[in-house]
Amino acid sequence: MTSNIKTKLPKRVQKWLAEKGYSFRNPVPGTTNYSAGTHPFPMNPLFKPKPPLDNAIKDKIYIMFTENGQSTVNIGEELGISIKRVEAVLKLKHQEKKMISQGIPIETDFCKNMESMLGVKPDKRAKEPLRNIIPKVNKPFFVLVGEDDEFTPDDAAKLLKREPFATIQKTMDMKPFVLEEKKQKEEVIVIRKDETEANSRFRFVFNDISTDRRRVYVREKDGTLVQRVEAR
Repeated sequence: MTSNIKTKLPKRVQKWLAEKGYSFRNPVPGTTNYSAGTHPFPMNPLFKPKPPLDNAIKDKIYIMFTENGQSTVNIGEELGISIKRVEAVLKLKHQEKKMISQGIPIETDFCKNMESMLGVKPDKRAKEPLRNIIPKVNKPFFVLVGEDDEFTPDDAAKLLKREPFATIQKTMDMKPFVLEEKKQKEEVIVIRKDETEANSRFRFVFNDISTDRRRVYVREKDGTLVQRVEAR
């Protein structure tokens, strides 16, 4: 036996759904639809997050790097995206390609829906600083400089006992970005085999970080104790 009784909503709820709640019940695709208007948290109006990058732009970044051979600096300059964001996108896309090759399904529909809900604009060019360098800030102090005295960024760096920004920028640009770091070779040393320690279900791994060279001890399922040491 089924019941045909429908719960009637209170008048206050009906009124809210018809007025303020209408936009939440019937969201407009491609808009953020935040409850507080321009910001997601009503009690924090200063937090106004930028929409994430369109997935099509992320695919373009991956192609620009892997197929066109462009550097992360060139990609960032062309698309108006910071170098760190470009590197992060490349790592995520590289992982995505690995998952696809392993037959792991990718949630493309979920991605599209999230982009719509977060107000992603496919044709809008980003405007981010190419480099985000956050220095360690000390207590402020003042130095008197003559009106006609020359005071360059290098002079300021010496005064603050820091590297000049131009040097940091050059160092960042010279370091090439790679999708996968080469794994360090390991020295494998068989210590002993003890059949009484054998375990058909598990192998145990112990990390020794007490020295500069990381040492890993592995107790294999057959009871063999192996030491793995990072080669110099």
